[in-house]
Amino acid sequence: MLNERLKPCPFCGSKVTLELSRYAALYHFICSGTDCISTDKNGMLMAARVDELDRVIAIYNRRAA
Repeated sequence: MLNERLKPCPFCGSKVTLELSRYAALYHFICSGTDCISTDKNGMLMAARVDELDRVIAIYNRRAA
């Protein structure tokens, strides 16, 4: 599953799920933390083509050193 490949939210540590938006090129990273600073009605957005899903997940999972 795609969501098992995602690291926790970088802001609060809660579980994150990946959802494809109604627009073909936008993925939403949705944090389950209710008080998380990243949470809004759209989740965290990252634009990418559908065929770049592995790249999108790798970019999301990257953390600053």
